[in-house]
Amino acid sequence: MTSPLYISETPTQIRGALISMNGFLLTFGQFLSYLINLGFTEVSGTWRWMLGVARIPPIVQFVLMLLLPESPRWLYKQGKVKQATEVLGKIYPIDEVGKELEQLKASIEVAEADEASIGNNFFTKLRSAMKNIEVRRALYAGVAVQVVQQFVGINSVMYYGANIMQLAGFGSKAVALALSLVTTGLNVVGSIISMLFMDRQGRRRMMIVSLVFIIIGLVVLSTVFYQSSQHAPGINNYDSSHFGNNSTCIAYISVPDTSRWNCMTCLKQKCGFCASEGDKFQPGSCLANEKAIGNMCTQQYRVWYDEGCPSKLGLFAVFLLGFYIIVYSLGMGTGPWIVNVD
Repeated sequence: MTSPLYISETPTQIRGALISMNGFLLTFGQFLSYLINLGFTEVSGTWRWMLGVARIPPIVQFVLMLLLPESPRWLYKQGKVKQATEVLGKIYPIDEVGKELEQLKASIEVAEADEASIGNNFFTKLRSAMKNIEVRRALYAGVAVQVVQQFVGINSVMYYGANIMQLAGFGSKAVALALSLVTTGLNVVGSIISMLFMDRQGRRRMMIVSLVFIIIGLVVLSTVFYQSSQHAPGINNYDSSHFGNNSTCIAYISVPDTSRWNCMTCLKQKCGFCASEGDKFQPGSCLANEKAIGNMCTQQYRVWYDEGCPSKLGLFAVFLLGFYIIVYSLGMGTGPWIVNVD
């Protein structure tokens, strides 16, 4: 919240790019976290290391924040005109500082006059602001774009990227995490492109184009996942019953007719699927979802699935996910913040 507010006091010519930079650094941080997590997947105490390393960036940021000057607007309001002038001198060319200082003074005086006219009470301010049609429209627009930004599902995609890759048919957790790294990398690329075009093409146009392609991408992606679940590999009854060590899925044994079962049915029963040897798209085994049984499966050079099923559309799903992320970052990723700052 504070970062866009701080950036709002920078020159309007570069404000959009700076907000996009803020989004870029967020997405780069996500990319870096996936890269670090991938490095710790095979290390003892994996998640402990993943969480432990996360303490380093806040420490670095805390130290750097001590070097960050206060915003010129806040300094001026506190009566620290000299310091406000010095900060403006770091932002604007020296010949423009005086002009910007006068504009800053004028805007603060107008704001203080407005506050004096409506009172200092929070509820009084809110009531007076809501009576102003321009303020209401700005508030509705600002809230709406932020709500839409969350409703397109980006947080689910970023937080559960590895799980989605497994649902797309990539059984190995390491492979799924590596593919998630690719999608987060595309988020970074999209943020860079947004920085280049947001101020040129306009916030509204970029968000509308982004939203249209997001809808298209999600509709096609959901269709791909539905088709994958409907055409998941079947279950080999003999292989499931004779895998060894009474490893067959209990739910599979207890059902009289399993002719309609496939990999997805097996996984819905909290069991695991051991793909067919040589061709993972052929019928495989429905087994109890236990680590030891999964290891038995992989020791036979077969792939163990406990999140998703083998799918011939897996690579297409990864492509669509990457498409969704990059079109999101082009407009809806940074646009709502820029609109609210503006």
